Amino acid sequence: MCKVRINFSAKTKKIVAGRSGYLCSFPGCSALTIGPAMKGDGISATGEAAHIYSAAKEGPRGQGNLTEAQLESAENAIWLCATHATEVDNNRGNDYPPAVLVSLKGLHEASILRKHQGIHAPLGWLHEISITSGSLFKTPAKIQFGQVTFIAGGNASGRSSLCEWITAISDPTWGLRRWRNTYGDNQPISFEVTLFNPSKVTVGVEILDSAKIGFHLNGQKVP
Repeated sequence: MCKVRINFSAKTKKIVAGRSGYLCSFPGCSALTIGPAMKGDGISATGEAAHIYSAAKEGPRGQGNLTEAQLESAENAIWLCATHATEVDNNRGNDYPPAVLVSLKGLHEASILRKHQGIHAPLGWLHEISITSGSLFKTPAKIQFGQVTFIAGGNASGRSSLCEWITAISDPTWGLRRWRNTYGDNQPISFEVTLFNPSKVTVGVEILDSAKIGFHLNGQKVP
């Protein structure tokens, strides 16, 4: 039978904090939650291992039929600053259901992993590419990306084009270099790339002719 309230052990909290880089996992926050104490040589820790599924049966988001071992595991915890630990539990957690918190945790830990390994990833976490118009594909077309996505196909199947178009949203000079020069008889190209950086962002590209390339960010035209 489960305890009245299932708390994380000190070991579990340390694991969750370390995997987050001691930074708040809430999008746009990344507050540092550890540092020197005001006096002496102590440490001041302000972060919290917040429950994804609730520590108590009647708590925010419920317990999802998880076992006691699952509820007290590191997988059921997201590292947050005190402010956002309170925010995600407001309104009984309805604004931040478990699936959302799991996603936020995964995105944040993936970002910390890249930084720790020295990997430069200016685009954040790629979610999908939607192609509205383009001669290489039957349109409309949409590809959603996982943590690892393999793009396979024969010659002229569009593999290189997809990679170039994704690159184009951060480096149009390289990604679109051949598309500006080979527009020719091809139909206009129009696509959108959705990513999390850390919030959801949609970048659209249109190549109407060899001299006109347009961009929009979340539906608004930009240079």
